[in-house]
Amino acid sequence: MTSLTHAASGLAVRQLGWLLLVVLLLGQAVTAQADLQAAKTEVMRLSDFSAQAGPVRLYGVTEQRELFFPLAETRDIQDAVLSLRLVNSIALQDERSFLLVRFNETTLAQIPFDSKQPISDARVRLPAELWRKGFNKLTLAVNQHYTNSCEDATAPELWTELDLYHSHLELTHTGTSSELTLADLSNLFSPGIGGLEEALLVTAPDLDGSVNTASRVYREALPLAAQALALRRDYTSLEIRHQAWMKDRTPYMLAIEETELQLDPREAISYLETSEPFHLLLATREQLHSIMTPAEIDLIRGPYLRLQKVQPLVDQEGEVLVPGGVRLLVSGRDEEEVLQAARLLQEMDDRFNPVGEITLLERLQQNDQLPQASGRFLHPASSYSFADLQQPTATFQDMGSRRIRVNLPLPADYYAVESEHLELQLDFGYGAGMGPGSVMNVLVNGEYVHGLLLDQPGGSAFRNYRIRIPIRKLNPGINTLDFDVTLRPELVVGECAGIPGTHLVFQMQDTSRVILPDAAEVSVQPNLTLFANTGFPYVASGYKTPSEVILSSSDLTAGALTLVGRLAQAAGAPLENLQLKVGGQPSGHALMLGTPASLPDDLFSTWDLSLGRTQRWPYPALNDLRARLNQDEVSLFQASPEAISASRLSGQVHQRSGLGDLGVLVAFANPYSEEKATLTLVTAETESLLHERLLTLVTSPFWSQLQGDLFIWEEDPDQIAHLQVANRYELGEKDTWMKLRLILSNNPWYWLGGVLVVLLAFTLLAVKLLGKRRKELEAE
Repeated sequence: MTSLTHAASGLAVRQLGWLLLVVLLLGQAVTAQADLQAAKTEVMRLSDFSAQAGPVRLYGVTEQRELFFPLAETRDIQDAVLSLRLVNSIALQDERSFLLVRFNETTLAQIPFDSKQPISDARVRLPAELWRKGFNKLTLAVNQHYTNSCEDATAPELWTELDLYHSHLELTHTGTSSELTLADLSNLFSPGIGGLEEALLVTAPDLDGSVNTASRVYREALPLAAQALALRRDYTSLEIRHQAWMKDRTPYMLAIEETELQLDPREAISYLETSEPFHLLLATREQLHSIMTPAEIDLIRGPYLRLQKVQPLVDQEGEVLVPGGVRLLVSGRDEEEVLQAARLLQEMDDRFNPVGEITLLERLQQNDQLPQASGRFLHPASSYSFADLQQPTATFQDMGSRRIRVNLPLPADYYAVESEHLELQLDFGYGAGMGPGSVMNVLVNGEYVHGLLLDQPGGSAFRNYRIRIPIRKLNPGINTLDFDVTLRPELVVGECAGIPGTHLVFQMQDTSRVILPDAAEVSVQPNLTLFANTGFPYVASGYKTPSEVILSSSDLTAGALTLVGRLAQAAGAPLENLQLKVGGQPSGHALMLGTPASLPDDLFSTWDLSLGRTQRWPYPALNDLRARLNQDEVSLFQASPEAISASRLSGQVHQRSGLGDLGVLVAFANPYSEEKATLTLVTAETESLLHERLLTLVTSPFWSQLQGDLFIWEEDPDQIAHLQVANRYELGEKDTWMKLRLILSNNPWYWLGGVLVVLLAFTLLAVKLLGKRRKELEAE
């Protein structure tokens, strides 16, 4: 009886042990899944969502300001609290003046103003159920009054100031529980709230376990994949990291000593927490045999993409071979198919692929010589409607000031002659009852170019209203065309008389057109502003330019991919035919990353600056940079570098020193290229510091300040130094006739000289003919 009792007890203990083991495994699995959907709390300044970082002032009886909060499709809001910092006029009536807070058109709060305490703080909860995927609109509107009778709606004492920098939005959000598909890829990297800010790119190791820099996957597919992810971040930088998985390690075999339970090594999963939320895996089918199941590998029958949530794979020592989280697999049966899959990742529209995996069967493109960038900018000698430029018909009602903005993306090497004009043909109209101060002002890149007074008592409508804008007002890259419309009601004579202005209306039709003149493909180099705004010359406008990214060490791969991704964002299109290399000399347009000690001795042989084991600096005290810039702006072709150098103060100091904590970005003519080409170099004292400086450089506060051809920075965007010290040269148009047009356009006195020569020739010819005719008459 006792033995039976002991046996039963042993069986119960073993059953309990098995139950506890199952519960433990299930608990770990649930924990892993919860990690993928873990809640995250962020505190963001409202100035991050506004083009105006400082205080915003709201004037008049009623005025409002709208802010938009983008939310990634893959995140769910759990809680949101808005904190506002306000300053109001002490002239406001307390009982009639207040701030309205509306979120997605729902009024959430009315905050009264206190004339005795004009500085105040307010907190408003934005309910989670009001949030929606994509853009969410926050409206801050004021009602302001200073008297009960005979009030002037535009009185200067009617104002409230919102301090956007010290106002905050505190958010708690979690990941969605839905299964991921390729349609979610753009949502994962959304520039909005909850979008991924970094990605790990994983490639197969070389024979010795190191990064295989000789493979086409590393040299060509890796840069394509990095750009594809960065382009999905739009205007926000993406930090990219890179590693090769460890060689000769098999996934951890889950073995529990208390039981005889064993799992297939390829199915074994460790539920270790990992800091990698997303990784992209690039490898051929053959290379994946050591880390994937046969069933998964059998799916790869061509260029292949697959997006899924996975757990990390680890070795028997517990080291992570391939991290868990969200994995995007880019694969194929050989390196060429991996390259095609990476190119497909760049080209595809995620919305068309609500599936977890796709296999490329065929790719057709008629104009194979044109780069993808050609579909992102406006072409010379072409006409575009506002609808083509993604600007729908805009209608404004009620008094106040509004803006219509149309973006005009021009090629990076767009160069038109000075006499050419961009022409606007506008279709618009306004209603009756407009009063003094009702106007439409037109600005190009913030510069005023045209104005129209809206003064017809009965209103008016215009068709093909022509405005000619000198082409010199436009720059390569993105240009902004703004229509600032101010509507004011008519004045009424009489005591305390006034009109609210609700009847006012203005409408700009989407049939309005922009007509561009013909232009050449010419760019003046080096130009870091053009580099930052357009990615030029690594993205050419009308042809494909083979470019290289040359690294002094494979340890700089992550920084190079981050920089390449930022350039793709600047261009709005991938840098095609770009190759990643470790070591070697650049043969054409090239990006180079390395420490000063790793740079070739003859790299700066033709330039005033030199970075290496010793430094040569063109200090501003020794150079008259104004003369050089002014001379260059006169003409692209007028004077030789020797003539310019002879007419200005120029010098440099050669010294033995180091760069310290500085990051340095320089651009100059490639001394190793037979043709004109640009070399852009990024360097810092050590490779780790260079990586840190690159991560800082690609952020907006630093990237937006790139200019000149020498750019020096640390961690503070207010401590940046930049100079234009290299001799300039032109890239692009080789046509003789266009070059002649450019010369004559930039040197108008040549026209005058030519006209005088022609007139002199005609005069001499006329004199000669008249003399000959006179002799003939005398002979008769």
